Amino acid sequence: MIFELAWTWNEDYIPYLFSHETKTKEDFRNDVKYLMRKYGKEYIEQEFSWVGASWWIEFIAKKMPELGYTHVYPEAMSVFGAFIIENINNKDDKEFGEIIGEELLQEAIKHNNKIKKKLYYES
Repeated sequence: MIFELAWTWNEDYIPYLFSHETKTKEDFRNDVKYLMRKYGKEYIEQEFSWVGASWWIEFIAKKMPELGYTHVYPEAMSVFGAFIIENINNKDDKEFGEIIGEELLQEAIKHNNKIKKKLYYES
C-alpha cells in the first residue's frame, strides 16, 4: 500500500510518500503518531529556529524506515499555466502546445476566441 505523510497550509503542500506491504491505513496513522511523539524532544532540541509542524513532519519522514516503510519517489509530469489557452506567443500556452500538438493548440485557441467574442462583444 502507498501512504502519504504531508504538511499543508494555504498554497503550501509538502508530501512524503511511503510504501509498506503489510501496514493498513490505521497502522500508518498510528505509526506516524508514535514517531512524532517518540522523536518530538529530539526534533525540538535540534531545531535552531522556530518549531513548526512542517519541519517536524520532515524530521519524522526520515524516521519512517525504522518501521519498515520505504520512501517512494514517483515519476511526475505537471503542467504550469495555460489556464485559458489563447495565445501562441504566450510562453505557458506555447509549452502546453508542445504537449498536445499544434493542431489541438490551434483548436483550443479558436474555441477560446469564440468564447471571448461571446462574452465581451455580444453582450
